[in-house]
Amino acid sequence: MFKNQGKKIIIILLGILFCISIIMTAFYNHRQNVKKEKAVAEQKAIENAAIEADIRKKAISNAEKYGYAIGFSDEKIIYMEKDAVKYYFRVDVSGICFYYCKFAVEEENVTLKKGTVILTITDLGDGNVDVDYDDSRVLISDDGTEVPMYGGGYFVSNKDFDKESFVIDPVRIDGKQKSIEAYDTIMKFITVDDLKEHYNKALSICEQLNEGL
Repeated sequence: MFKNQGKKIIIILLGILFCISIIMTAFYNHRQNVKKEKAVAEQKAIENAAIEADIRKKAISNAEKYGYAIGFSDEKIIYMEKDAVKYYFRVDVSGICFYYCKFAVEEENVTLKKGTVILTITDLGDGNVDVDYDDSRVLISDDGTEVPMYGGGYFVSNKDFDKESFVIDPVRIDGKQKSIEAYDTIMKFITVDDLKEHYNKALSICEQLNEGL
């Protein structure tokens, strides 16, 4: 009887040791894989940094060639200003990518006390663009009272910049109505053709910065 119990205990202990061995082996293999993945990622980051450094150098040279004064807000973002429009571009291993541009616009037949309206066109990188406005104006009404216009909004569309191409975020409450309201407000300051012109100008500058890459 005691022999049988002893055998059972030994078998149980061996089973426990076997399970511990498997767990330790799996843990060790996992750590080794993590180390390998980390080493590969670090090597890739080093290679990408070298590629991006060459791209930045070429972009600076191209900017000088075309008469652009560019700056870097960090290693990834190039900015410049031309004809009262501020342009921002991303540095990527594939080259220079248009990020967004922003510029001030005005509304006709209003009396402005202070503030401005800034439009921003952002390339979302999926064939769509985000157009938003930031209104910090204070207007003077006909009776002389001040009318704060503080507000903002945005719409997302394809590059046709029209209502028929709206991209509605299902998570955004009343997304379609808010997009329509933002669109109608933005169209007080600019036309669809002007939006396309600003966007295409940004792409043209981007092509120039990428020349020779």
